[in-house]
Amino acid sequence: MSARLTWLTVALLSSVSFADIVSEEVGACQGLAAGGTCTLPDGSSGQCIAQMISRPDYSKGIPPGVKQVEVLTCVTTVAAPSARVFPRLAILAALALSIFSLSAWMRRRQFRVA
Repeated sequence: MSARLTWLTVALLSSVSFADIVSEEVGACQGLAAGGTCTLPDGSSGQCIAQMISRPDYSKGIPPGVKQVEVLTCVTTVAAPSARVFPRLAILAALALSIFSLSAWMRRRQFRVA
């Protein structure tokens, strides 16, 4: 009876170890090569890149050591800035500079006349 109660207590009060559960970002790259296109959990597209992570190594007993493992992880791809942004910015900067220089010239002219 006491053995059954002990096992029941252990089964009900124990917690699950999440040490070997793969994250969603790593799972998205399973079966793909580095540089492959993947989908992130939020639905956006990404790219698989190789990353080094640390994992416990029990091969030499307890306490475990730490070993470096390379995994493919899905990360968000950043789109290159639009080539059309720079000309618009340049035009706005030139316009602002022209207005500023014209207003400075007008003020200087007012002081000379008076």
